[in-house]
Amino acid sequence: FRDAGVQVDAVLVDYEGDPYPWSHLFDQLRHCKRCRKELPSNIVYEKISWRNHAWQQYVGLYDEYFAKPVRDVFPDCLVTNWHVVFSSPEHPVRYFVNEFNLPSLEPKYFNATNPIAYGSDVVWHKLWDRSTELNSENVDAFYSLQITHQVAADRRNRESSGAAGVRAIPWVARVCRIADTDEPPAPIMSRASYRDSLQELWLLGIHSMQVFNPMHDGYEELALIELQDAVAAYDDMLGRLQ
Repeated sequence: FRDAGVQVDAVLVDYEGDPYPWSHLFDQLRHCKRCRKELPSNIVYEKISWRNHAWQQYVGLYDEYFAKPVRDVFPDCLVTNWHVVFSSPEHPVRYFVNEFNLPSLEPKYFNATNPIAYGSDVVWHKLWDRSTELNSENVDAFYSLQITHQVAADRRNRESSGAAGVRAIPWVARVCRIADTDEPPAPIMSRASYRDSLQELWLLGIHSMQVFNPMHDGYEELALIELQDAVAAYDDMLGRLQ
């Protein structure tokens, strides 16, 4: 591309393969003779140790073998990958479905992070306090926290590590249906509250957004609605600057 005179300004990808620490991989690890031989025992048998190790390997490998080669060719190109963030013990970034805190992460060559800002049904089923009154105000407050947390924590870590020049490009979605459960569908936050949350992301200093708007059977119109809400929130922020 460079030699042909094509300028590449951003490479934003969604690689979620090995060694991304999907939970089922830990179960497989214990049955692997080579893994038991070559890895420390705590990584093989302690899930927290394995997960922290895998997270750091995931970010480190993609940082070295994906982000660095891109920037070697296009030094000013924005490069990020799904769920790449800065995290620290002082300001831990919670996993996007809030099961645990991420380990210390400080990529060298990624010059953009990709915090997750989903209104996820998985989070709802795992974390909603059933003693809380189920009304629109409480539902909106619950999801607003999920949408803003990673972006805010990632920003604090970038600033404290001297990487304030690294941009943030979050994945955003009001409706993220990924739960595999027999429970009733999770409620959805209001569009008005979601737009407020997206505006809060802009106030947290993000560079741009990636809109996660896949087609869901029976909810196909949401693919367009997700885009409309992101555009509306952006237009509102631009209006405030004029």
